[in-house]
Amino acid sequence: METENYYRILGVSTEATSDEIRKAFVKKNLENHPDRLGIKEDSEVWQIANDYIKNLNEAYEVLSDPLKKYEYDKKIESNFYKQSTSNAKESQKSSYNPNLKDIHIFDYNSVDQTLRNKIRDRQNKNYLFKHKSRGIARTFIWLIALCTWFPILYGLADSRRWTDEVAIVYAFISIVIGIMITRTILFIVKWQKSEIKSNVLVTPLYFIFTELNKIRYCHLWAVKDVKNTNHYRNGLYNGTTSHLDFGSFSYTISFETKEEFQKFASIVDNSIAEAANRQNLNDIKYFIDNDDLYGQNIPSDSKTKIKNNYFIYILVSFLTLSLFYLINEFNISVSNTPHFVTSPYEVNNEKHSEESNVKNDEPKFDILELSLPRNGQVKYFTRKSRVAPLQIFTRSTENYYVKLEDVYNGNTILTVFIRAGQSINIDVPLGAYYMKYAAGDKWYGEEYLFGQYTTYSKASSIFYFEIQGNQYSGYTVELYKQVGGNLNINEISPSEF
Repeated sequence: METENYYRILGVSTEATSDEIRKAFVKKNLENHPDRLGIKEDSEVWQIANDYIKNLNEAYEVLSDPLKKYEYDKKIESNFYKQSTSNAKESQKSSYNPNLKDIHIFDYNSVDQTLRNKIRDRQNKNYLFKHKSRGIARTFIWLIALCTWFPILYGLADSRRWTDEVAIVYAFISIVIGIMITRTILFIVKWQKSEIKSNVLVTPLYFIFTELNKIRYCHLWAVKDVKNTNHYRNGLYNGTTSHLDFGSFSYTISFETKEEFQKFASIVDNSIAEAANRQNLNDIKYFIDNDDLYGQNIPSDSKTKIKNNYFIYILVSFLTLSLFYLINEFNISVSNTPHFVTSPYEVNNEKHSEESNVKNDEPKFDILELSLPRNGQVKYFTRKSRVAPLQIFTRSTENYYVKLEDVYNGNTILTVFIRAGQSINIDVPLGAYYMKYAAGDKWYGEEYLFGQYTTYSKASSIFYFEIQGNQYSGYTVELYKQVGGNLNINEISPSEF
């Protein structure tokens, strides 16, 4: 018996459930069993009925066993085109000789004009189902989102001085985002130039997956497995995904509505059933008319050649680094926002305080008074690692604006604001520094400090923050007068500060 007749013998479809197969078997057996027909065993009619029951039993034995049914279905799929070709040759109705491969992957520009015309026709109107797998609008939104990184980076540069480690991280992120922006722009340009967009098409014989110039033709019956998932968010329907596994590759289609998914599933099922029916009817013309690849010379290399844009990426990386360099230079030139850190430590103590009440003799001061900065507000002017401890105590009724300057080049390392009677505990970079401070009651900002009555002082000692053994050496400074103090303070002019 021809194995492809099992479903026809039982009178069921290839999608029939095990229960439907059992019911069909029982019904056919009751209707056609020779012992129930009331005829003689030696008659010709009895023999025909007996042969039919044998075939019926054989069909049921295969289709009722899941493993045998699976192997049988695969055998039908692999023999589908072969049988059609064989029948066509026997009947001499056609010279149809299709490519037996289930999956064809090729570049749109690598095939002749005839097939290109067919693909464009499929995309524009000649399809049973069409689903846009990727639009260009979201790509533009993604491009805009990527480009916002550089204004954000500029804002970060304006708000806080970076350490070397942070600068390296930001540079790496900038290069990555620059390359992503380039890839996105190249895709948009390619999209605009390409005749073929990103779609999923269903035709009477094929799934067609187009991703610009990359084309995949897959026979409807080449699907090895299908997983459909309905998604819900807060109890509300949020789309359906259909995952098609073709063995050598897989493809996931996202549907926004149940109706669209149901239409897709119905068209695919009906197309497969129609193809099987046409094959059984030996309708070769149907396959020739609907097979876009029939008679076409498909490239043997299924891998689409991808144009590499290494030079463009290198150029973009260089330009991104140049832009980052400019932002980085801007970051070095601006003040930083407060950054307050504390840590336990072992310190070498050096104590003293000196308070000076010398008044500036400026006749007039019209600057608007500002609210005091928070205690411990510190601004760093270097990216060196901050590891050595510095603790400062005050007791007077005046506020302090303390500055550390590098002994060797005079650069300001940091400034810190200390409110009256309070203390601060910060970490500073290793090095040798002078300590200067301004004192006063009312605050007028970093330019005018405490106004016309600001007093300016400088410690005569050099502060060495260094490594001693396995510890960082730091200082505790008490800015108030006391017996036995060991830190000499000298008054300085505003210009020296």
